Amino acid sequence: MVNKGFEVLNGPSAMSDDKLDLMFKDLVLKSKAEIKKNRYNIDFKFESKRPIFLGFMADVHLGNKGVDYASLSKHINLVNEIDNFYLYLGGDIIDNFIIEKIMEGIDASIMEVSDQWRMAEYLLKRMADKIIAVGNGNHTQWTKTKALFDNLAGIAKRIGVVYTANGALITIHLNNQEYKIHVRHSYKFGSELNRHNSHKRLYDFGPEQVDAVVLEHYHTPDSETFYRHGKKIVALNCGSYKISDSYALRCGFFTSAVGVPVICMFPDEHRLISFETIEDAVIVAKAFNEKYEQFIAEEIKAGK
Repeated sequence: MVNKGFEVLNGPSAMSDDKLDLMFKDLVLKSKAEIKKNRYNIDFKFESKRPIFLGFMADVHLGNKGVDYASLSKHINLVNEIDNFYLYLGGDIIDNFIIEKIMEGIDASIMEVSDQWRMAEYLLKRMADKIIAVGNGNHTQWTKTKALFDNLAGIAKRIGVVYTANGALITIHLNNQEYKIHVRHSYKFGSELNRHNSHKRLYDFGPEQVDAVVLEHYHTPDSETFYRHGKKIVALNCGSYKISDSYALRCGFFTSAVGVPVICMFPDEHRLISFETIEDAVIVAKAFNEKYEQFIAEEIKAGK
């Protein structure tokens, strides 16, 4: 290489166009795989003559000593007892305090982080037939942030459930009905005074119109309905099983409570009913199923 009167003897050599062309083709393939992996829209199909119940269990925080493990076990058993009851398992299934900035969180652990991950996989296996998808949260994200390794994605793959990572726009195809639910661990525009401001902004700025918006992270189960385009939209906040948290109390948060909000979707008309707790939903689900079984018995008796 000659440059203004002097010659470079051993500088960096330029890549050939052929090599750069191969590199670019490799980028195209890798980007396609990454875009497919990070899909946001997920569709599920159900065929049923009965309503489908979908609960949103989140912020379990396995490994923390302030978790209501008795309620968690009860809820898992309740869901497993009802065949038309399913779950979306949201973020922060484990406490996962591997960051040093909040030592109180580490002190509140009663289980090693490695055992927290093992316990998460064990519980997911117990509910595998009921879980439609698993999502990430800020606590479980710490592993990927620190180690560039998404342990939750690996667990979901081994168990055979969809991993939504950063949330999802879920479409439930129930016979001829279609229900859209936008679920995330958290979103922008949060407010302590207006608990569902984030939900409304997510609806306004989100990719599609939906029937329900579900957010996690804030540990307080509550709900609200609002209207957009002449249509009633359901806003749901998930509760948490970590109901005793010294760090949260020190920061002024007093309202953490167990609560798994549930959506009931009907197969023969576009009708959606929401519940703030899984206990309320189970009462209605059992009543629906009992009535349906009576109807089937009468049909059989009549020879239809």
